[in-house]
Amino acid sequence: MLHSYLPFTDIGNEMENVAFFGGDYGIYTTKASPGWPVMMVDSYFEGQRKSALRCQESGLAFVNLQVRNVPTIIEIEPNYSDRLMFENCRFENVSGPGFIISKNNSNNQITLRNVDCRNVPILVYYRKNDEYIRVDYGTYKIQKFDDGLQMKSMSSDPEYRTTVNILPLNELPDIVKKEIPSLPDMSTWINIRDLGAAGDDETDDTKIFQYAIDNYDNIYVPQGWYKISETLRMKPTTSLIGLHPMGTQLKVNESTPAFSGFGGPIALLESSEGGSNILNGIGINTGGINYRAVGVKWMANAESYVNDVKFVGGAWNNA
Repeated sequence: MLHSYLPFTDIGNEMENVAFFGGDYGIYTTKASPGWPVMMVDSYFEGQRKSALRCQESGLAFVNLQVRNVPTIIEIEPNYSDRLMFENCRFENVSGPGFIISKNNSNNQITLRNVDCRNVPILVYYRKNDEYIRVDYGTYKIQKFDDGLQMKSMSSDPEYRTTVNILPLNELPDIVKKEIPSLPDMSTWINIRDLGAAGDDETDDTKIFQYAIDNYDNIYVPQGWYKISETLRMKPTTSLIGLHPMGTQLKVNESTPAFSGFGGPIALLESSEGGSNILNGIGINTGGINYRAVGVKWMANAESYVNDVKFVGGAWNNA
């Protein structure tokens, strides 16, 4: 987990498992370069003096955001708008308005789903209108909150309005578990280089990878381009953990026989069916003219995940 005591500025495009303590703001950001939305997953803010976040046109989306002991959660800059999405979040001890925004700005879109609150008496303050949305409950769940342009039907004109659905709670539910699980303990990792893999973009490392998968659970793949000539098949407990998806790649050379010619699609990497596989920090490079190659065939269970993975190669054949 990254812990910060200084504000971040102009963030993008994804952050996970980060925590911010103190300062005027945990994050103070404008539009991320090059204007893409920004996702924050499993993030934590506590003790900021002004607000946890101050933003304008940031396009932030939060999953499992926790904010405690602050005067304000989000403050949108005066005369600016933003599009913010919150899901499965938790807010505690917010002394002032939870959100400070400008009403009737057609570019605003503030959406909350399944947000638990305790000691958050003022949910929203509209600065230009000097209006408040207050909540009388000490502990409550925001099942649904939408502020911005909305349409009653596909044929109706959009209208700026606020929709609020709040449910009182007797007590605050347990903290939502992390959306992105932690990687296996490093002491359990086996380094693929120690088993003889070259990662030099020339030596065929297929057999070494499949041997590692068959005999070990957690396989670390250091920086390198690893030539693969046949499908790698993960067992139910396999985790492949790389350094960076551009610096660490599983790569199929052009016109590799197993991935060329006529026939159905062939995956470079295939998960187990129903297993708890992890694929993290690895690029999947199927080349440009391996006509049967697809990057990954994923059939693992809901506890598995693919994270920080880049598909490299022909734009139509590597998803």
